[in-house]
Parts: sequence; structure tokens; C-alpha cells
Amino acid sequence: MDTRRINGWLDVQASSLIYLIGPSGAGKSTLGKKWAKHLNLPFVDLDLAIESKAQLTIPDIFEQFGELHFRNFESQVLRSISHGLVACGAGAPCFEDNMHFMIQNGSVVWIQLSPEMAWSRVAHATNRPLVQKGKESFIQLMKDRERFYDQAHHIYSTTK
Repeated sequence: MDTRRINGWLDVQASSLIYLIGPSGAGKSTLGKKWAKHLNLPFVDLDLAIESKAQLTIPDIFEQFGELHFRNFESQVLRSISHGLVACGAGAPCFEDNMHFMIQNGSVVWIQLSPEMAWSRVAHATNRPLVQKGKESFIQLMKDRERFYDQAHHIYSTTK
């Protein structure tokens, strides 16, 4: 059994920065809000922080400037957060050395969910650019990202 497995917020080591990572649809924002309240930390949804700073939606950033621009901006916003429980976008750990940054600066929790289950949760979402590429592409991308997620300090499995 992986000793990094946790059962909830009580098992997360105290830190002024906690990052939740995992596939789209894993529940990072939902869990993050609950855990932040219990841990007495501010909750930060990285995607909402990006949209607020850019004054554009994420789909609009992708459409107008492309993924590379979005990923660079995402890294800048991630690094500007100095305190709180941060729900990261699914791709955040996979670009710009973000995973190394998070590991060095806080406690990282992988909200683990199978790519197939993740797809079932987000398949009809119109505000997720990567969903637009279709089921097979989405599932393969989430599987490819697991090598980044697997570097997390903790793993919290969710199947509901």
C-alpha cells in the first residue's frame, strides 16, 4: 500500500500552501473549499484567479492566444499565490516546472480519479477546452498527466 494515501483533510500535513492536483472532474474545487474551511486557509481556485487577472475566460485565452500563452500565464499566477489551499487546473502540474515549484513550496495532494470517470464527469462541459477534443483524446491526456500527479506528497482517491 502506498504510504502517501490519505483519507481526508485531517491527514494533510500542516502547511500555509496546499495544492490540489488531478484530472478535470476530480473534485479539486469542491473538496478544496471544504478542506480550506477545516484547515482555516483561504481557498484559491487557480482557474478563477487566472480569469480574474486576465479579464478573460480560460476558453477565450486558449482561443485568442493559444495554450502556450495560457500555460505561461498560469505559471505566473500560480507563483504569485503565497498562502492558501489552491485547486489547480488539471494541466498546471505538467508545464513550466510547476510541479517542482509546488513540491518545494507547499504540500501537494493528488485527487486521484480514473481518466474514464473524469471523462464521465466533464463530457458535457462547454467551458473546458480539452473536452472539445473528444473522449479518447481526453482520456489519453489524463493518463499521460498521471506521471506528474504521481509526484505528489499525498494521494486522496475519490470514486463518487
